[in-house]
Amino acid sequence: MRDHGGVEKTGRLPKPPSLDGQPPGADPDGADVGYVAPSTNLVFYYGDQSYYAGIVVLGRMDQRTATRISRMEGSITATVTLAQ
Repeated sequence: MRDHGGVEKTGRLPKPPSLDGQPPGADPDGADVGYVAPSTNLVFYYGDQSYYAGIVVLGRMDQRTATRISRMEGSITATVTLAQ
């Protein structure tokens, strides 16, 4: 994943998820996890991002994780698991 604009880390997914029933865009908050169509990017937001057509908010990280991600420089590798 790479840093973009000091507000998010993005990385490509192997295939796009289904967007059936999703709104046309979103205004994600810091600590949100999202997807950006049609780029197939998974996004970890750690700063303020304004509304953008194509953003789908998938979930949230805890604030501590978002802060850690914001401090990581350069490219990172991430593993995502669903919370129980």
